[in-house]
Amino acid sequence: MIGNLVVAAFRGKIAPANPWGARTLEWQIPSPPPRENFEQIPEVTRGPYDFREGA
Repeated sequence: MIGNLVVAAFRGKIAPANPWGARTLEWQIPSPPPRENFEQIPEVTRGPYDFREGA
């Protein structure tokens, strides 16, 4: 386990900003987050994975 940690720390790839392609609000801002996360308060009208037409 320690060997994997050392190898990952020195030779591991840097993860992208959204490695899972998530659609929730916390994954839509950069890391580290800016002082104000969004320029305007987002209006949430449906769930992040609600793919129904017109939902």
